[in-house]
Amino acid sequence: MVGAAASVFALLSVGLATPAHGADSLTLTVDFVGYDCEGCTVSYSGLPDATSSATIKNDKASFKFPGGTIDSGYFTISNPKFGFIDAATVTAMQYKGKAAGQKVSRNRAKNGKRARVCWAAEGARMAEEWNLTVRLSTVKDKDVNGKSTRSILSWAQPTQSAVGPYQRTSKGRVLINGDIDCS
Repeated sequence: MVGAAASVFALLSVGLATPAHGADSLTLTVDFVGYDCEGCTVSYSGLPDATSSATIKNDKASFKFPGGTIDSGYFTISNPKFGFIDAATVTAMQYKGKAAGQKVSRNRAKNGKRARVCWAAEGARMAEEWNLTVRLSTVKDKDVNGKSTRSILSWAQPTQSAVGPYQRTSKGRVLINGDIDCS
């Protein structure tokens, strides 16, 4: 009987040591693959200004969500080494015709005509740490002076659950001047 009680106590102790879901903070690490964008700035719209931007270092950027929940939002990516095209490049979370969880080739991304950019962040509320992979490439473009330049193409790989309307793309990119409503 003592052995059985000790076993039950051991099981209860293990259960108590397990971290509870809904932690006070959540860390999102975005892994960038493909094109080297070391030093690029990545922003997430679903955070207060003080924590909304991170710099890519060693192909990663991390964000902390103090409330333990990631609100729907979108990522923008920029770097001065790309030509100024007077718009922010937004990471496509899901191209039209592709379900969440599917891989998208560079050719398919570049030729995508519509994309959702608002990440639903499903499942991110259930963990203290969350990872997301974003594939990067470049496309030829014109800067605001009409000079040929390279611009970043950014999409989730695999595609993610996304909310909101499909946005028109230019060479697979969603470009914005202002904000997108992800609520």
